[in-house]
Amino acid sequence: QALGANSYNIYLSHIFFVNFFQDVLMIWPGGPALAKAAIVFLVALPISYGISRLIDRFPRGFVIGFIVLFVLAFIARR
Repeated sequence: QALGANSYNIYLSHIFFVNFFQDVLMIWPGGPALAKAAIVFLVALPISYGISRLIDRFPRGFVIGFIVLFVLAFIARR
């Protein structure tokens, strides 16, 4: 029930954590892909859920923060 109520906010925040942990696990070249996927899932989901709970409490600040993160990610990819 709590995941359903926060699903949109989890969707908004998860991409940053998934990408970050995927990049961190790139230093483990011989690691099995399923282990890496499980690590990313098991670490990113609780963090995204926690952030989604904070978004409900401070929506304006997080919207501004997400816009800044998207702009920085766009600039960094160039």
